[in-house]
Amino acid sequence: MEWFGNKNPQLLKAGGTLWARLKNITMKKMLFLTFVLFCIQNCFGQELRLIHGKVLEEGLEPMPGVQIMINDSVRIGQTDLNGNFELQLNPNIKKIEFDCIGCERTPVILKSNCSNLEVIILLSGTHCFAKPKKVERIRKKRFQTLQSLYKSAYEKGLFKSSDPCGDIQFVSWLSNDKKPSP
Repeated sequence: MEWFGNKNPQLLKAGGTLWARLKNITMKKMLFLTFVLFCIQNCFGQELRLIHGKVLEEGLEPMPGVQIMINDSVRIGQTDLNGNFELQLNPNIKKIEFDCIGCERTPVILKSNCSNLEVIILLSGTHCFAKPKKVERIRKKRFQTLQSLYKSAYEKGLFKSSDPCGDIQFVSWLSNDKKPSP
């Protein structure tokens, strides 16, 4: 009895059907694996949204080294020396925050069609011997000047669009006023 020859037709026939069975099982596994990978790609393989922009301080000077975060602690980017940044975000992310030493933390709610985000952040200051409510009023008054600062930056050619692409929110320091106001 020879294993590698054509001498025994029954062995050759049995080996052929065994080979055909193995090929059939392997093809089924490959088709199933391809189907599973295709489903995973459709469920989790979403396109990323590209957002680029610029960060200025209230004196309309570029802010280098500003941290860009999501979920209050996950750092997703940083501005360069000219205050420019570029981010690739999941489309589900609606809120990002800008934070820098010596500046107010600035949360921004992104609009759905936002691709060019330009932000002005306020410098934080100290108010010695002032009551917390008075400090809060001063901060709120400075926050309300952001829209006119944004227009000035657009007129000077520092920003590309006349209206912000995201909604900047005021965050209160007082414990009884936890809701950010638009």
